[in-house]
Amino acid sequence: MSDSPTSPNNNSDLKVYGSPHEILDVILQVKDSLVQMLIASGVDPTKTRQTARMLSLDHNYVWPATKINNTDDILVVAEHIPTVKRMEVLCTACLKQGASEADIEAVREAMGQFEEMVKHSAGDREGFSDLMHGLSYDDVTSRQEATRKMAFRAQSSLWGVQASVNFKTVIHSPVADAPDHFDCIRLGGLVGLRRLRPVPWSVYRMFAFNEDGSPTEQDYMPLDPELSSDLELPMLKEFCTHPMPEINPVPTAHGKRFDIASGAIGNIGAIDCVFGDLLPNFDSIYQSEDDLFQSAMIDLQTPTEMLLFDFFVHRDLPFPLPPSVMHLDRLNATRGYSTKVNEWNQLPLSAKVRELAPGLVGCSAPFYPQYREIVDYAFSRLGHSARDFRGFRFTMTYPTIPSAVVLNMSKLPAPGGD
Repeated sequence: MSDSPTSPNNNSDLKVYGSPHEILDVILQVKDSLVQMLIASGVDPTKTRQTARMLSLDHNYVWPATKINNTDDILVVAEHIPTVKRMEVLCTACLKQGASEADIEAVREAMGQFEEMVKHSAGDREGFSDLMHGLSYDDVTSRQEATRKMAFRAQSSLWGVQASVNFKTVIHSPVADAPDHFDCIRLGGLVGLRRLRPVPWSVYRMFAFNEDGSPTEQDYMPLDPELSSDLELPMLKEFCTHPMPEINPVPTAHGKRFDIASGAIGNIGAIDCVFGDLLPNFDSIYQSEDDLFQSAMIDLQTPTEMLLFDFFVHRDLPFPLPPSVMHLDRLNATRGYSTKVNEWNQLPLSAKVRELAPGLVGCSAPFYPQYREIVDYAFSRLGHSARDFRGFRFTMTYPTIPSAVVLNMSKLPAPGGD
């Protein structure tokens, strides 16, 4: 995709948007650039009236933008993208509120590509709406979401705890002196974790296991250079609540978990717990007899409003992409999973993995504005540019607990193998 919109007056330069993937890329670029512009303006991109008041705009200019930012349903996003005229009013207001010229230009470029795509794929927005309804962008099934929301409210009450966001980010990059191996950075945390009763709760689990669930050894290094290498709790303190409550290590059969002590309930005791570690020379890109896939996993144990799971793979690593996704039962199988078809252990899943825009622009998350800064920190520690990686995102509202989400890529056949 070109970096700037193609002139509609030069037919030889027209970009042909002939696939659902190309159309999706343009729509997501509009959404991502819009989120970043609003965040740079110091407003909450999920709040209509508050944002309208801060930008001194009628709420009718703002609510389509907040509607876009409050959904992962690509049909809703596409149908609520403002007209160029209304978007320009919003850009002007954001510029006055503190957004940079670069933030504004990113939105204008994305809108230029969107309008070009609409014209040449469907003629006008009405025709484009018909086209979109014929495509399968069913990222969210409302019936499943409604069921999960009821479960979230019940589980929050029963367990006495809930979080706004549960996130995990996995970054794979090649090892400089061993190109057939790769390093792995893991980020994760619970954001807006609050107790509904004064209960202790597990905020981090440190373990590694094989596909059959048996424990295995793994070298960990804290991502924060101020922490010692004999890793206890790999917190990223600058992204955590200050001061943090007492956190106690608890040995388990599979490794160790870290629990916050009981404390104040409600928003008074709410905390953000963010962690990051590096696993050097993590794995080989090649298959072995019992190791055919490279996977990233998040175990879901806390009632949460939003799951955010990102996977970044360096462009020099020859894994077939995009990754596939599985949603696993954690009642009957508490550890491990089979990469073979295992119907009984998989939960229904309608949400899909989507590819992010290149660089950090695709990392924006309106429900967690600080997230992009955390990812930027990880890439700086790794010594790579985010533009050297392909990023993929999986999100789910009110994720089921206990369960696990796995992103899978096939490893390459070993050299000299059959």
